[in-house]
Amino acid sequence: MRHVVVIRFLAVLCLAQACVPGAGAQDRSVVFFPLGANADAQSNNATAFGRLPNVGVACGTNDAWSHYLRVWANHHQSPQDASIRSFLGISDANVSAVAPTIGRATVKFPVWRPGSYQKIDTPHFQILSRADAAFTQKVAEDAERFYWIWTQIFFPFWEGSLNLERTMASLSKDGDIVQQVRELAPLKSSRPRMRVVIFRDANEYQTTLVRDEPGVAQSTGYYSDKWKTTFVYGGVDQADEVDATATRHHEWTHQLFREATFSRLGNRSPGEAKEFWLVEGIAGYMESLAVFNQHATVGGWDSERLQYARYRILVGGDELLLSELRSEGRLAVQRRSDLSRWYAHAIAQTHRLMDSDEPNSRQWLYGQLARLYEVNTSIAPAREPVAEQQQLRDFLVVDDEHLLANSHIQPPRKLCLAQCEVTSQGLKSISPSDRLSWLDLSRMRGLTIADVERLCADPKSLNSLSLEATPIEPEAATDFLVRATEIEELDLSSTPVDGALARSIQSMNNLETLWLTGSRVGDEIIDVLISRPKLQTIDVQRTQVSEAGIERLRKARPQLRLNPLEVR
Repeated sequence: MRHVVVIRFLAVLCLAQACVPGAGAQDRSVVFFPLGANADAQSNNATAFGRLPNVGVACGTNDAWSHYLRVWANHHQSPQDASIRSFLGISDANVSAVAPTIGRATVKFPVWRPGSYQKIDTPHFQILSRADAAFTQKVAEDAERFYWIWTQIFFPFWEGSLNLERTMASLSKDGDIVQQVRELAPLKSSRPRMRVVIFRDANEYQTTLVRDEPGVAQSTGYYSDKWKTTFVYGGVDQADEVDATATRHHEWTHQLFREATFSRLGNRSPGEAKEFWLVEGIAGYMESLAVFNQHATVGGWDSERLQYARYRILVGGDELLLSELRSEGRLAVQRRSDLSRWYAHAIAQTHRLMDSDEPNSRQWLYGQLARLYEVNTSIAPAREPVAEQQQLRDFLVVDDEHLLANSHIQPPRKLCLAQCEVTSQGLKSISPSDRLSWLDLSRMRGLTIADVERLCADPKSLNSLSLEATPIEPEAATDFLVRATEIEELDLSSTPVDGALARSIQSMNNLETLWLTGSRVGDEIIDVLISRPKLQTIDVQRTQVSEAGIERLRKARPQLRLNPLEVR
C-alpha cells in the first residue's frame, strides 16, 4: 500500500513539473471534477492534457493551492477513497441520480406559484425549473462539476481558499496527501446556495425577462446581479446542446465571481466605469471548458471563440487595441454597434493572457480580476504584459508543433487555421469530426482533399468551407463537395478547381455565397449558378467565365451580388 501512495505522489509531482510553460508548449489548464465512487481510476497521464492552474501565478496561497490540486488528482486516481470524498464533500452517488422535487414555496422572481415548478438542491446550487426532469438533472450535475472546476482555476478568489490556506499550507509536500487529509475537517461553504432558474423554453425566458433586461431577446442565458440568479431555459434541440452548455459556463463564471468569493461590490456591478472587457472576457474564456471522461481542460488553441478571433484578426486584419478595451465600461460597450467584434477581441485577449507563455501574464490578469471584483487576494503584483496587437497576432498563429503538443482535444465543430503555419502533418493530430460546421484552411501549403476528408467525417455537416489559395485537386474536390449538400458559404478562390465543379454546386440547394475568384471555372457553371435558389453572392473575376456568361447570369438573376470584390 505504501508503494502505491509513493507512486501516486510522484505522478502528481511529475505533473506539476511537466506543466511549466514552454515545456511541451501546453496552452491549457488540466482540471478535475467529482467522480462516482464506482468510477474507474484515471489511467491516463494528466501531463498530456495541460498544465496545472497555479503554474505562473505567484501568490501567498500557492502551497494550499498545490495541496488542493493534489487532492483532486488523487481523487481521480482513487475515486472510491472515502477520506478524499469526505473532505471534498462528494457523495458516492452522482448529482444526476437526485430526482427533482415539486417546489412548495412561492418564487418572487420569476413569479412562480407553489407546485408550478421543480426543485433540486445540490451542495452549492438551488435549481428551480420548469423544464423537463432530465434536463433539470443535467443542469444540476453540470453546475456542481463547474463549481469544483472553477475553484481549482480561481483558487485565490474562492471563499473556501481562506480556510484551506490556514489548514493546508502546513501540510507536507512529500507526505501522503490522503493520510494528511484525514486529519482535516470536511470542506463546507459558508455561503448560501446559488440560485439557477430554468425556464420551460426560449419564449418563456424572453417574455419573463425582457422588462428586467431589454436585451435578453438576443441572449441564451443571463446572470442577474440584481436577482443574484442565473437564468437559462430548456427545450433545447440536441444540435444546440453544446452552445447551451457553453452559455451556462459563461453565466456561472459571472455568478461564481460574485457569490463564491468575498467580493465587496455589494449591489454594484463589475466594470461599470471601465475594464468591462475582462468581465466578459473571463466568462467567454470559461466557455472553452472541455470535459472528457475523467479530466477536463480549460483554454487552448481549439476554443471555438478563438476560431472567430483568428479569422477576424489574421484573415480580416481587424485591430482593437487592449487599451481601448480597457477604457470602456459596461454602458459604453452596450452602445457599441460592433458587439460581436468587441467580444471576439475581449475573449482573445483573455485567452492570450491566460494561456500564453508570456511571463506573469496570468498573474497580472488575476490581479486585474481581484481589483475588478474587489476581492482580497494574496496575488503578488505583476508587471502589465506587452499589449501591442502583434502579440495577439503571434498568439493566434499556431503551427504543427503546437498542434502536436496540444492534440488531446474533442472533435471540433468550428475550425479556422487560416494564415497559420500548419501542414498536413499538423492536421493529422486533430480527430475526425462528424459535426464540423465551419472549416477554414485558407492558404495552407500542400493541402489535399484527403486532408479535408479526414478532418470532416461527414461532409453534410459543413455550412461554411474555405480552401482559398490551396493546391487542392480539382477532381477530388468535386467528388468531396458533391456530398457537402448543406453548405451555405464556399470559398475556392485561387484554387485549381475547374468546370467540373458544376456537378458539386448542383447538389448545394442552400448555397448563398460562392467565391471562385482566380479559379479555372468557365461558362459551364453559369446554368447551375442560375438555378441555385438561395444564391446571393458570387465572384468569378479572373476566371475563364466570359463576359457573355456574366451578362447571362446578371440578366437571369438581377438581384445577385455579382463580383463584389475589388480585384487588382
